[in-house]
Amino acid sequence: MRRSIQSAALFAAFLSGCSAQSAELIKPAPPATVLKPKVPVLIQEDVKTVIEPAPVNGSGSLQFPQDDEKEIMAVLNEHLAAYNTKDLNSYMNTLSKTAQGFHYETERVHMARVFTDLDRTMQVKDARIYKTGEDLKSAAVYARLHISSSRQALSAEYEAIVIFKKDPDGWKMSATINLPNLLDS
Repeated sequence: MRRSIQSAALFAAFLSGCSAQSAELIKPAPPATVLKPKVPVLIQEDVKTVIEPAPVNGSGSLQFPQDDEKEIMAVLNEHLAAYNTKDLNSYMNTLSKTAQGFHYETERVHMARVFTDLDRTMQVKDARIYKTGEDLKSAAVYARLHISSSRQALSAEYEAIVIFKKDPDGWKMSATINLPNLLDS
């Protein structure tokens, strides 16, 4: 009992040290630097790697081999045809096994489920290569797509950047980045 009284007295002394007077003595230090809001920065493309817009069937370019451009557009068209017919093997044949944006086998399992559960079709409204890697082994394609479903009363357009890479067995899709529809709202 005597110890608990001593402990209570010690605790009370500790609490009295944290009075309003001592709280006034502790003031936060001013920040070392004043933070300013960030100014938006425009990304400027490297002029050497920019490709002129090309239709889906390819138009050729001085900076990117026309055969490669045609092959990339053919792979994009094969990819969409496989999606629309729910042909899993053809769909997977358009994807890189060493993709950057997905795991190949996980994508196979996911798309098998999508083809079973969903009734959707996609069409290309516009597609063009707009940037290539310096070694010409990768390319970014801007694509505007229309997706529809008769069962779900769905009809929408969206934009995506599709990254292709040149694998030993040809051009394959490596990643897809869907762009938000900010301007349509």
